[in-house]
Amino acid sequence: MLSDQMRSEQDILMRFAEIQSELKPLFERIADLDLSTLKLDDQTRGHIRNLDGHVERLVGETAKGRDHMVQEIRSEIRLLARTIAAIAEESEAG
Repeated sequence: MLSDQMRSEQDILMRFAEIQSELKPLFERIADLDLSTLKLDDQTRGHIRNLDGHVERLVGETAKGRDHMVQEIRSEIRLLARTIAAIAEESEAG
């Protein structure tokens, strides 16, 4: 069950990495734009602000998710180490 969950989380992280790599050229093109020559209406500015907020939230949630996953993996490793130690003690006693 744990390995299925870890595999699922790994698949999600891989897909997220693929999406980020697909967006990189777009962000580079946007960064190269000369914004001083663009005439943006209020609606477009609003959309850009919304996108900026969503991207900022996505970055924050990604960092939180990564930290949470690392913590889960560490606790699973601790549990596994304790289980192996207990089995080793049992076999030595028996």
